[in-house]
Amino acid sequence: MTFMNIGTVGLILLFLPLFLSQIDVQDDKTIEKRIGDIMMQPFRGWSTDESTTSEKAYRAPKFCHGIDCPKYTVGIKTDKYEERHYESTKWASTIITGMDLDKATSTGFLRLFAYISGENEAKSKIPMTAPVKNLITPGQGPFCESNFTISFFVPFAFQDSTPEPITADVFLTSEPATTFYVSQFGGYAKESKLLEKAAELADSLVADGVSFQTANFINAGYDPPFRPVNRHNEIWYKQG
Repeated sequence: MTFMNIGTVGLILLFLPLFLSQIDVQDDKTIEKRIGDIMMQPFRGWSTDESTTSEKAYRAPKFCHGIDCPKYTVGIKTDKYEERHYESTKWASTIITGMDLDKATSTGFLRLFAYISGENEAKSKIPMTAPVKNLITPGQGPFCESNFTISFFVPFAFQDSTPEPITADVFLTSEPATTFYVSQFGGYAKESKLLEKAAELADSLVADGVSFQTANFINAGYDPPFRPVNRHNEIWYKQG
């Protein structure tokens, strides 16, 4: 792991109280040990390599902070966005319906964190990856609920043999090789800023005559909440 993996600590600390509140008392020792193991990961095997993923041939971008990220190549690149060609991938996902982005993200994260912490048929402890992906499908009207599909990328070591979830609200999805148009922005991805950036990317694609799917878009986050600088967020639109 690289030094930048220390950001994982912030992610765990943010959700720790809510996560523990949903666990039976008899499981406290197990959960504490799991969280302790994750929080110690940044201090084991310090390295100056840009990436230490299990896929050594692929050099992940710096914003992945040394943990597994989906592999892609870049096609067209402008000052507004880039065209990314992603290889086929597998994700652990959960769907939340509602009108509050932050609440949906928190709920989805907790479900998926429980899955990688051992709530799967193999009782496997699965490493954290990036990004945390949120496929946002807006509601049909001003007071209609939206669908949020929150996903964790399955690590390369688990792509071919992924433990099945044991809860009905978490499921595995395999995605074929796909092209996305991606824009990047810093700071915290608050709902108003996220929508602003999604609109800006859509406007740029329309202006360039690019065909893309408009029914939904993806927000991809790569940073824990306690990293205040050099944050990296993305908006993805799937090629039409």
